[in-house]
Amino acid sequence: MKMHEPKSTTMLSPTTSALAALALAAPLALGCANALDDTGAGEDSADPVATTAEVSVAALRVEQAERLLDRGREVAQAKTLLVEALGLPDITPEERAAALLALSRAHETLGDTEAAIQVLEDEIAANADKRDWPGHDFTKRLRQLLTGAETTPGLKTPSTEPVAPFARVLLDYFPPGADGAVQARMFLAGGDSAVSSNLGTFNLHGALRAKQEQDCPLCDLDVRVSQSVRRSDWLVIPRYQAEFAGALKVFYFDLGDGRIPARYEAHLPMKVEAIVAELEAGKSFVVAAERPGSPPAVLLAAPRAILFPKVEERLADLDRLPTEPVYVDVPLKLRPEEIRAVVRGQWYPHVRRCYEQLLTRSPHAGGKVKAHFEIGAEGKIVSQELDTDDEVLRDEVFQTCVSDSLAKLVFPPTDGRTTVGYPIQLTPN
Repeated sequence: MKMHEPKSTTMLSPTTSALAALALAAPLALGCANALDDTGAGEDSADPVATTAEVSVAALRVEQAERLLDRGREVAQAKTLLVEALGLPDITPEERAAALLALSRAHETLGDTEAAIQVLEDEIAANADKRDWPGHDFTKRLRQLLTGAETTPGLKTPSTEPVAPFARVLLDYFPPGADGAVQARMFLAGGDSAVSSNLGTFNLHGALRAKQEQDCPLCDLDVRVSQSVRRSDWLVIPRYQAEFAGALKVFYFDLGDGRIPARYEAHLPMKVEAIVAELEAGKSFVVAAERPGSPPAVLLAAPRAILFPKVEERLADLDRLPTEPVYVDVPLKLRPEEIRAVVRGQWYPHVRRCYEQLLTRSPHAGGKVKAHFEIGAEGKIVSQELDTDDEVLRDEVFQTCVSDSLAKLVFPPTDGRTTVGYPIQLTPN
């Protein structure tokens, strides 16, 4: 026995550390301003380094070596200091990175370009599988040693990824670190990643690129954004709430499966009771709350999850943080996909049983049945009629069985009635 909907007849009708930053011999000046040469250095021996209890031995060795390299004097001594620093057991990852970059400079200054390259290649290879390794300075220096340019040559073409105005708003909450890179963490409870991607709602990389192009159209872009995104349903809250500090929090709240328990409302910009009251009144809105020292908490609320794309579209267009609710005019009528989901999930199994019972009486019974029904604002069937041109499908027991199961369907509530014509083709195996 087979059941399917004829494609031609289906109808649905509505009603980091400074050391790493100083490691390169000639740090780039971001923007259009010219880099300033340090011409104030004297000709005497290296300046003494002030030491405090907080500065490690490795950091001192690296800083002393960098001062020597900056002056271009006693490079061999600088190399020795760096090798000593790298041999210290308590050297930190940031100090090690700064030491290796400086060691590459020392090799290059001493005329051993191969050794300068090898230091970089070894470190890049050692961290090949570490997604969070900030290796931009290593790759930039390796490119410079091998090609003479620190950036990839070629024409600057505009990015094709959408950048929403709201992404530029969020960029202000993720300032670049000492190395110029932006580190951003986001936790999203609900929503659709495809919708967010198409709108560019949280595209911080594109927002930073656009900002740099606007600030300096002719400059080589140095866009570095590490963006970590965790998205699931509201269960993302108990799983990751210990990591919410310093991260952007985005919540999608509806009256169905996306209803966030009141237990977690401390993370939301509004009380759960107030959110529910607005949604039960048929309202959709976006609102956000500032968090001292952290990116904001953002809420997208709609009576039904299927309405979220329109709500997020409104959020994406905002050029400010909505600290007061911004309401979105989203029609509440049932969508065809919602009707299909209920019919296939709730009604099909019953119709199948009714048809199997009919086949015990009429083994060759088959044909098309079209159900005409009206769904009330509460989501329940208020009227229905079955229509068929096949005499065998007018069997009274079959018709009653199908009709009784249709009357029990429950759809999402809306702001009015919805009239539906739904055909089903029945074919025995």
